[in-house]
Amino acid sequence: MSMVNVQNLGFGGSGIPDALPKAVAELQGMKMQVVDGAAAGTVVPVAGMDPEDHIGAAIDLTGLATINIGTLSIAERNAKATITCLTSAVDGDKISVNGKTYTVKDVVVHTSYNAPPGVIPIDITPSGCDNEKLAKALAKALMSGDSAITASVGPGAGSPPAMNVVTVKVRQPGTAGNAFTLSETGNGFTVSGATFAGGTSAGSGGFSSSVSLAGKKILLLWYDKRPGALTNPLLYQAMQGMEEPPTGEELELTVTELEPSSANVGDPSFTLHVHGTGFGPDSKIVFNGHDEPTTFVSRNELTTGVNMAVWTNPSHPLPVIVKTGLGDASEPLEFQFHAAGTEAQEGRSTAGNLTIKRRMNERQEPIRGDSKKGR
Repeated sequence: MSMVNVQNLGFGGSGIPDALPKAVAELQGMKMQVVDGAAAGTVVPVAGMDPEDHIGAAIDLTGLATINIGTLSIAERNAKATITCLTSAVDGDKISVNGKTYTVKDVVVHTSYNAPPGVIPIDITPSGCDNEKLAKALAKALMSGDSAITASVGPGAGSPPAMNVVTVKVRQPGTAGNAFTLSETGNGFTVSGATFAGGTSAGSGGFSSSVSLAGKKILLLWYDKRPGALTNPLLYQAMQGMEEPPTGEELELTVTELEPSSANVGDPSFTLHVHGTGFGPDSKIVFNGHDEPTTFVSRNELTTGVNMAVWTNPSHPLPVIVKTGLGDASEPLEFQFHAAGTEAQEGRSTAGNLTIKRRMNERQEPIRGDSKKGR
């Protein structure tokens, strides 16, 4: 909870720390309501509550006692499933997710492999399949092959646990996600079930308790992260120390520039600066459809790190947008990964008519001129 970081504010230092606007943003989403308790493990409905939200306190009004919030868990609204990648995987094994089939292809160890859609490259060592590399390759293939889902790699069984479990989640909440299917062919994978599970009605949410709260009236204090944008001009002025409140145009959510706008495969990791208007502490940079860890610099700048170890092949132009906690999204600009050794000319990705940073190689003539009007 970011509010704990603002204690002792004003006793030294200069300016207003990032923690203060973040705390105020969370306070804007603070909600208090009375709900009926339920048996252990049963979801108590709370409209609009998401796993990203935070329960601050709970009080048993029936017994006039506080409830240990460590026993409370916010319910998952998005259907999900797990796929465990095994060391027994071999060339030809298949995994089908949401009607799309992905096939394992045996690739020589340490050889760069630009897998086409639907193909999962696999490393074979003398002792068998590297299941951790298989999990990473599978997650990447799933994210590239289906915009309706997200995929992340996490720990499985063993001590220490192998990072070989891929959690697949439907992007949109709702019971329709429970109709998403999984199946496997061969010995390379095990799945949590034939279908995704856990999706709830898109308008619902809630929490469950590891101990019974049946028959109790619960006073719940929780923080809805969605309304976190500081859209009130006077509040923005106070939080950011601005001389003038932002105008309506400055509050409009736009992305006007990416810095840089491209990179070469093999370049070191770097920080991507996204410039625009209407940003708030809850704003997120969305890179090629994926939410990125985002640092709020000001209402006109956000940053995120780009891990170049993940990008091993050139790409088509990839969309970069900014979204708010309320779900509003900017128009996209484009970022592109080029082949190693490509020579970059100066330029940035900007809105309007200025093109993305241009590049050339030894077999191409340099691009001359500029597409921006008046130049």
